[in-house]
Amino acid sequence: MKLIGLTGGIGSGKTTVAKIFETMDVPVYNSDLRARWIMENNPEIIQKIKDHFGPLTYNAEQKLNRPYLANKIFNNSTEISWINSIVHPAVGLDLKNWCKKQHTPFAIKDSALLIETLNQQAVDKIIVVLSTEHLRIERIQKRDQSSKDEIKKKLEAQISDEKRIPFADYIIYNYDDNSLIRQTLKIYKNLKELFN
Repeated sequence: MKLIGLTGGIGSGKTTVAKIFETMDVPVYNSDLRARWIMENNPEIIQKIKDHFGPLTYNAEQKLNRPYLANKIFNNSTEISWINSIVHPAVGLDLKNWCKKQHTPFAIKDSALLIETLNQQAVDKIIVVLSTEHLRIERIQKRDQSSKDEIKKKLEAQISDEKRIPFADYIIYNYDDNSLIRQTLKIYKNLKELFN
């Protein structure tokens, strides 16, 4: 089975693209959701995170204290690298196990950090979803009720679209009158021709 990477900055619309692929019976592995699940269900990783950041990182139900952790790692490249070195290999193993259970010519790996983790988790093709900063901010505000300043900090913490584009085999433009469904369907048909 071929693995197709799907990525884009926060608010770009990659989650919507992933849902479109799912409606066409393409399995989608959501790396971000699985990373969260692993951080709350893998005892070894929970212990390492607690040892590193302290017991306040989790509540009594073993749920991750996200605001606390975000405060510890935000704008701290050393701590971000540390948490990534713990979580990304576990996600990679989880993805391998998930892939073994799929029975389709190709599947989608949806990941905000796809480009940053390519050396650990290679994919066969890459789809990059692009949108304008203005639209991305608007979408995130509607979704999360975050302030513009908070959103801009999140945007700055991610790699730029300019750095993503050279890795793209396919680009989806999510602005103006570009149809997400039409663009996704075109890529789907191309992938079917390539990998069937």
